[in-house]
This record gives sequence, structure tokens and C-alpha cells, in this order.
Amino acid sequence: LTAVGGPGSSSGLWDWIFSVAPAGCGTVNPSLIPPGTQTTVTTTFTAGSTPGPCTVTVTLKMASGRIASRSQTTLIAAGTIVINKTAVGGNDTFSYTSTIPGNATFNITTTGGSGSQTFAGVTAGSYTVTESAPPSGWDFTSLSCVDPDNGTTVSGQTATIDLDPGETVTCTYTNTRRGTIVINKTAVGGNDT
Repeated sequence: LTAVGGPGSSSGLWDWIFSVAPAGCGTVNPSLIPPGTQTTVTTTFTAGSTPGPCTVTVTLKMASGRIASRSQTTLIAAGTIVINKTAVGGNDTFSYTSTIPGNATFNITTTGGSGSQTFAGVTAGSYTVTESAPPSGWDFTSLSCVDPDNGTTVSGQTATIDLDPGETVTCTYTNTRRGTIVINKTAVGGNDT
């Protein structure tokens, strides 16, 4: 975000103050830029968990107390990531690692052969989700993702998710439970190896 204004007057220079509303819509860094002779300043906006619209206000405050401000309202739409789990042949708990903020690790426990985890309000960007080694007796079978603009890619057990504002990306991991083979032997009239 860039703000352009005058460098102040003989009564003092401007403080540049950036703010975002409502709470949870996003943050700015820095939010306060001290007085100086600059006529243009820049701050970085990071979207939060609230989809918006967000109102960003820049306030110019002089030492004398005089204030001038201007606001701009913009729709900052976060996205949603859905991780589905399909377990063929039984149920279990499957572990994942990810770069989704606040979710470095998570688990999905299946019931009736399926489970799911939804991450809403995720800032647009690139994220990875990786299924850890499956529980004993299970094999990783496949991974597929549905992305409206086809920006998401998969490689092995890792999904690299390209999340755009307002978008929902759904990835489905499938695992198959190993079977058991039992060999019975009947010996009529005696025993042997």
C-alpha cells in the first residue's frame, strides 16, 4: 500500500498512521511511519481470516494535533483449502504436514472409509500439504486436487496448492488397506512338514 501526501508545514511534519478494519480482516506493517520529509510512504498489507471487505485508513497527524485522513475499502477475499481422505478397506488416523498458517501438522480420522479437514479464511498464496507415511498395514494409493484455475500441482504424497482470493481448492488422498492371506493345511492319516 502506498500513500502520497505533503511533507507537512512549518508547524511540524506528518506521522503516517495506517489502520485496517474490521479486526481480523488484515494487518499492515509498519502501521506507523515517523515524521520525515518523505512525500510517499509504503506499508505491507497481509490479509487476515475475515474475508472482508477491508477498509484501510491512512491518517496524517501533525505534532500540532492537526489530522487529515483518507480511507479505501477493498474486498480482500481469503480462500479455502479442503483435504479429503478416502480409506479403502477400513478406517484409521492419517497424519499430515503443511505450510498452511497455524496448521503445521494435522490428522484426519476416517469413519465409514472417509474423513475431511477444512481450512477456511486462508490468505491467498502457495501452500503445501504432505501426507506422512501411512499407518502400518496401509499403502498410499493416489492424490488428486480440484482447483478452479488448475494452478495446483501434485507430486507423490505432496500437493502444492495455488490458492487465489475467494477460491476453494479440494485435494483428495486415497489409501488402501492391505489384505491378509491365510493358508490352511489338512493332513489325513498323519502329520508331516
